[in-house]
Amino acid sequence: MARVCTICAHPNRAEIDARIVSGEIYRTIASAYNVSESALKRHKKHISEAVVDMERQKAFSDTARMMKELARGFDSLARAADQAEAEGDRRGLAQLWKAAADIAIPIFKIAGDLPGGGVTFNIYQSPQWVKIQAVILRELEPYPDIRVLLVEALEGVEGA
Repeated sequence: MARVCTICAHPNRAEIDARIVSGEIYRTIASAYNVSESALKRHKKHISEAVVDMERQKAFSDTARMMKELARGFDSLARAADQAEAEGDRRGLAQLWKAAADIAIPIFKIAGDLPGGGVTFNIYQSPQWVKIQAVILRELEPYPDIRVLLVEALEGVEGA
């Protein structure tokens, strides 16, 4: 008969699940709840999809809240710029728009909305991609025709 997971039976399971899902270090969680790291690692597969979904929703909510605050900040800057323009304060106007740009440019770069901006990831050079390709090709060894077609397709994608 299989043993009951000590974390599933723990009175603070919900808290432990949330900390695991958030990516906290097992050693820290183990110490806080007087459980073993290995029990936490075994328990990870028992965490319900609901907890994972809850964490995703929280991350989305945090992002939405941050974007709302940024929008509020830009609205304030725009109102101040309108006032500076109405008063003929060109220096103040320039300072306000520089402040707006200082905030906006990194955001646009992260989002990839600026020409030449954004972060580019070349997955074809990553060790993970090489490993994935090796696994796929190894699994397709019994099917040489499919393997050849896949290799050709992958070369076409990588060359694009």
